[in-house]
Amino acid sequence: MPADDRKPEQVLKPEYLREYTTAHNDIWYRLVHVNTSIQILEIIASYPVDHLFDPSEAVFLKMLYWNFNYTCIVMLYAILDDPEGLTLNQFKNTLIKKWLPEKEQQFFRAKLKNCRFSAKCKRLKSRLQQIRHKVIAHRDPKIVNGSLRIPVLSIADLRTLYNETEALFSACSFHAEYETRLYVPCTVGDKPVQKDIEYIMDLLVYHSFWLNQPERDIELWPELRKSLTEKELLDLNTWRVKLGLPPA
Repeated sequence: MPADDRKPEQVLKPEYLREYTTAHNDIWYRLVHVNTSIQILEIIASYPVDHLFDPSEAVFLKMLYWNFNYTCIVMLYAILDDPEGLTLNQFKNTLIKKWLPEKEQQFFRAKLKNCRFSAKCKRLKSRLQQIRHKVIAHRDPKIVNGSLRIPVLSIADLRTLYNETEALFSACSFHAEYETRLYVPCTVGDKPVQKDIEYIMDLLVYHSFWLNQPERDIELWPELRKSLTEKELLDLNTWRVKLGLPPA
């Protein structure tokens, strides 16, 4: 029976199962933290944030974005490349060299070939290291004087890095069942359960001047409406209908 058709306790050397499980759980908990942080960033990005506040007034949302972004960078670095801590690569190598019986090793090595990082992910990982070393954990003088610029990692970049990292972790998990999201999709009465972050963001949109301008500027609204592009009006009405208001 191939190794990936069985759970860890059916594949590993029995004397190392506890050691494997302890290390696996540690990386798993960190992946949950990173994945959920990216989920929150993705949810916020799905809202019309640019319409809610002037750029100078969106302090909370900006701090929220950068704190989650930096958290993901630091934690992904720790999972992937930290020379002084337990990394996924270290976990994988110990699994092959110590925890797996010799008869399972060749099959597992072949399986790992499908989990190699893509060229794009390797480039993103290099940027992640630079941002962690030169911007967050330390401040490179070249960053300060502007002679060195490192492109930020977007939400999509973080998602790419995370997905390929989890693919490798999944290969090292065999058929063990685990969930790496705190926001797990669920329904009640065939309707999706609203997440707390969605409830908060809905409130921000619902009480925004942008959404309520037709009611707040009743006399001026007909002329203001004419000044909107087709897309701007569509965006406004999409959110008004979504939050229980009539189209403007």
